[in-house]
Amino acid sequence: MLTKLSNPGNAVLEVGCGAGYLAIELAKRVRTVTGIDVSDRILKVARAHTVNGIEFLRVDGVELPFPTDSFHLVYSIEVFEHLHPDDALKHLREARRILRPGGKLWALTPNRTFKISAGARFGIDATHGEDIHLKEWTYEELSIF
Repeated sequence: MLTKLSNPGNAVLEVGCGAGYLAIELAKRVRTVTGIDVSDRILKVARAHTVNGIEFLRVDGVELPFPTDSFHLVYSIEVFEHLHPDDALKHLREARRILRPGGKLWALTPNRTFKISAGARFGIDATHGEDIHLKEWTYEELSIF
């Protein structure tokens, strides 16, 4: 899917890259990829497997420290639901700012209308009010952005 949203030579940003496996695969397909994550620990894993055309940086994901019009594609997978709801709009504004004209933003996130918590979907006992997501959104809520 991401190779259909970008072309060889494109600058791509993965928000919440984790161990970097997807970012590395895109870089192998002649994209210039920047992967960002909040965890130094997981970025160490990503950097151990790095390839040409990729950079991994520690960034919080709300404020994106890149020049305006920097990327052809900004994507995230299972990240948006980990942002505090107050930070969601800031994140999307930043993503729009750093996208080049005609650039694409692609985000995969759980849809709250399934009426089952993320913890329940993944078999995590949330009986003490703990869940792994700060907010799961509906399509209607996301459409305001």
